[in-house]
Amino acid sequence: MVFLCGSRREATGIISREVIESKQTGKSANLRPRITMRDANGEVLNLSNGNEARYFLPVGAILSVENGAEVKAGDVVARIPREIL
Repeated sequence: MVFLCGSRREATGIISREVIESKQTGKSANLRPRITMRDANGEVLNLSNGNEARYFLPVGAILSVENGAEVKAGDVVARIPREIL
């Protein structure tokens, strides 16, 4: 199963939501976190190639937008932190 873990930064008050992993068994093994782009009517948007506008998120991705937020071309909706060695 995959979950979102939310936390608030004391200094800024910004809430971040991170995709975290839990044990995956049975039906939950097929669940994959994703962002789906929808129009004002709630219909899933289609890309120019005909595919639906759905973007899968890896474990560790940090969401930058709230559920239902309006986004425009170029907006960052999630980021993937890099490891520093």
